[in-house]
Amino acid sequence: MMRKFCLVIIILMISFSSLYAQQLFLRKDKYFTEVYLKLDKKNIKNIEKGTNQVTISFQSSIKQPFSQDINDDYVSSIHGSGSSFVINIKPDAEFSIVNDTTGIKIIATKSKTNEDTLSSYGVAKPLLSTKSQGLEDKNMQDMLDQADRYIASKQFGQGAQVLQQILASTQNEFYKQEAIYKLGETYLLMGQYDGLYYTSAYEIFDEFVKLYPDNFRTPDALLKSAEAKVDANQQFEAINTYLKIYNTVPDLETKRDALKKMAELYKKVGQVEKAIETYLSYLRNFKTDQNMINGEVGQMYYDMNEENLAFEYFSTLNIDELLNNPDITLARLNAVADTFYKKNRLDNALKLYTYIYEKYPDDSSANTAIFRSASILHKTGRDTDADQLLLRLKQLYPDRESGQRATIEYAEKYLNTKPYEYWNKFFEDLFTRPDSYGLHEQAKYMLIKTLYKENRMAEAVDMISNFLGMYPESRYYEELNTIKEDYMFAQLSDVYNKKDYITAEPLINRFNTEYPDSKYKPRTDIMLNEIKYGKIDGIYKNNDYKSVISFAEAQLASPDPEKYGDKARWEALLDEATYKDINVIYGSKNYPAARAGAKEYFEKFKNGKYRKEVSAILENAMLKPLEESYKSLDYPSVVQLYDANSDWISSWNNKAFKDKIKTMVAMSVYRLGSPSKARTFYAEITPNPANMNYAVLGYLLGDKNLKADVNSFDKDTFKYITSELEQLDTDMAVSLLDKYTRDKKYALSLKYSLAKNIPSDAKRQQILMSIYDTIRQDAGARFEGSNNVYMDIGLIFYRKNDFKNAVIPLKQFTDSYKEKDDRRAEALYYLGKSFINMGDIQRGYNYYNDIISNIPSSIYAGIAKGEMEEDEWRKNLNK
Repeated sequence: MMRKFCLVIIILMISFSSLYAQQLFLRKDKYFTEVYLKLDKKNIKNIEKGTNQVTISFQSSIKQPFSQDINDDYVSSIHGSGSSFVINIKPDAEFSIVNDTTGIKIIATKSKTNEDTLSSYGVAKPLLSTKSQGLEDKNMQDMLDQADRYIASKQFGQGAQVLQQILASTQNEFYKQEAIYKLGETYLLMGQYDGLYYTSAYEIFDEFVKLYPDNFRTPDALLKSAEAKVDANQQFEAINTYLKIYNTVPDLETKRDALKKMAELYKKVGQVEKAIETYLSYLRNFKTDQNMINGEVGQMYYDMNEENLAFEYFSTLNIDELLNNPDITLARLNAVADTFYKKNRLDNALKLYTYIYEKYPDDSSANTAIFRSASILHKTGRDTDADQLLLRLKQLYPDRESGQRATIEYAEKYLNTKPYEYWNKFFEDLFTRPDSYGLHEQAKYMLIKTLYKENRMAEAVDMISNFLGMYPESRYYEELNTIKEDYMFAQLSDVYNKKDYITAEPLINRFNTEYPDSKYKPRTDIMLNEIKYGKIDGIYKNNDYKSVISFAEAQLASPDPEKYGDKARWEALLDEATYKDINVIYGSKNYPAARAGAKEYFEKFKNGKYRKEVSAILENAMLKPLEESYKSLDYPSVVQLYDANSDWISSWNNKAFKDKIKTMVAMSVYRLGSPSKARTFYAEITPNPANMNYAVLGYLLGDKNLKADVNSFDKDTFKYITSELEQLDTDMAVSLLDKYTRDKKYALSLKYSLAKNIPSDAKRQQILMSIYDTIRQDAGARFEGSNNVYMDIGLIFYRKNDFKNAVIPLKQFTDSYKEKDDRRAEALYYLGKSFINMGDIQRGYNYYNDIISNIPSSIYAGIAKGEMEEDEWRKNLNK
């Protein structure tokens, strides 16, 4: 059988100057040509349809221009340059544009006149072919029946195979015709599972029609061919087949159905005008289904934004029949209602909108229906019902446009009847949602008007300022800007009249900047001219010393003495203002700026009145940040700050100040690991043992002549000193610990920790013995963990074979814990060993048994048990 081929060619890749790239496909068929531009839809700026041309404009430019003539019946050429792409259509072709999610399709086909498409009924042909021969063939009939059984049981593959065997094995025209037709039907059924079979189905049916035009099945074959083409997405071929049905099949109902299918397909492929033309031809030729056809035509005109034409067809519809039609779509209801609303057919529109929001309350169109219903009720004088609908719409659909517009409409109607607080809360739902519909502007305008009406001007102007910044193109801009202008002038006038020039001047300057062409400009200029004569006093009283300094310096720099009068007066003012400014800077804790200002003061005012006060500021501006860094242990910052200021500190006359600074610097460099550098600073400091920092530093640096009271140190400082001296001078550390009577228990615990770390056995034992003697003699000196001293002393005696003295502290250690405490195990073991070594074996074994009974998991339990068993073995051996 003959097959038709659809050729798809990729013409080229198109690159753009941005990140976009596209592919251009050309799909050619004997009935149409499709140009498909696959691209990122964000790159499309505009699509323009001309008489025989489509121009697509892009956001970015094509990198490589191109031009290509097309050897085609419908498309003449394609070219692109700059930021546009042009497809030229041949004059004798018509075309449509389909804008889908992945690209743009331009479908061109042969132009058809109304007469071409919708000719008369056509001439009926015989239902049976006279060429049929040998109708009776039992074998072929059995095979046909077998194929029917396969198909009926959905074994389509087997059925198709039998039908193909019939075609290959018979010359009987009847059975050939039956087999071809049934094979087309089989492929049509198989298309439900694999769409590729639809193509095979319509090709077979078309072949059947071509071979057997007089067969009684030919009309059905045409219908099934068209059906398969629709399913195979071959819409234009399907249209041509339905046209053939319309022109050749005599049955009127079939003709009507074919014409309706053509119209539906034209609409589907985007040839809306052809669809409308076909529907109208249907009405002219058949005079039936008028409501349905008028509704379809009206819908298409509505979708094309042809409001008048849509109304022309919708107005023929019977509204009650429309609402009672079970097949009516919501889209159709909305289209008819919208058209009637715009054409002021309010009763019908209200009936439709009421039906929509009551039947489809959850659909997005319900909110529009309620809003429009409320609008109609307002227009027809039913305000109470309208208001209820608006409030219902606001409550039900706060996120949708109609719900938000209902909020605005209701507020506009009753704005003057309620206070600002009511409307501010009323608009809460609106303001908490994105301004998707541009309604925040109107709501804020109404809130401003409410404040203005209530004479709450300060609040109103604050809102106006925000409003004007947010909506510079607002239709309310001039009105609100004038309100703000009047208010600002009234405010600055009030300040000026109170002679508060420091406040008034910036207000006037701001006003003149914001309103350079204001009606108040002559008056504000006079105010500024007057302010310059009296502002310096006001500035000073307002503590704006920098402005006073600038003003005074300008006056002193003037060549005209008359401009500032007494020079001494201005110098005194500058002196005082400079000092006050430095004091303010110091008070704000901007110490670097305070130091810089103080040093500048000494340069500028050699005989300044405030040199003493500025000296104190300079010292404190150095001491405070230094002390802060020192207390927070930020020693690098201490050293860095000193280095940056060492020149003037060295030349400063206040010795106490310098000693304090150098003490902190010396301690910092010591803690940073430079004791030699610390000694250099220490040598420059006036000795002062009563100063704790000096004393700490002296001990750390090994000053043997230092006479300081260690009890003046707090615990942390004392611990730091002794821990440092532990490595540097153990004897000094022990000496200080013995002198620290402020907290004997704490000093003893530090002494014990120090002793444990001493590598010399003799010195360590000496210190431990002194601690042991102390806690034996003074129970109040015992510290947390002092029990361990007993253990340490016991082991010292034991290792010296002084078993008699060993048992006393060891017994003290074991008595400090409960019977089953693991910590007793080692001491019990050495107690046992001590008694055994002294010859009291039984008493020693008693301690061994104490371990085994009460602390069996201890390693010493195993050792003790082993020793006793070994001793027993030896005894038995001797026997």
